[in-house]
Amino acid sequence: MYQANNDEENLYVRVSDSPNSEIDKLANDIRNLSFFPQPIIRQPIYDKKSEISQRRKQRNFEKKNFDDFLGTLNKNEYECNELRILYENFFKTNIKPNSFGNLKVIKQNFNKKRTHKSKGLILTTYTKILNQELE
Repeated sequence: MYQANNDEENLYVRVSDSPNSEIDKLANDIRNLSFFPQPIIRQPIYDKKSEISQRRKQRNFEKKNFDDFLGTLNKNEYECNELRILYENFFKTNIKPNSFGNLKVIKQNFNKKRTHKSKGLILTTYTKILNQELE
């Protein structure tokens, strides 16, 4: 049962004590609302040092076995993404394109050539450095 009290100063509505009333449920929901930020549920902390350590171990392994990778290459000239994909498949790793070009073994064993295509596209090609050129 609803009662309205209309005083000059106050206007309020009293809701019956029935627990099944929809208005009571809404009133409880409003009372339970919090205008304060909810606590942040933190994700498990991963150990960044171990991730870097694993990446270093992987790169050292790749450096030691890079000659095996060079032996699998048939052509002398490769487009950047093609060479990166071959590298990723051979070593079963993921590497970003900009990081691939900065690898020391790539810089030591390939010459980089950039050509400008239409609409501002730049094509990077890598050419193998032959053994007599290294000496």
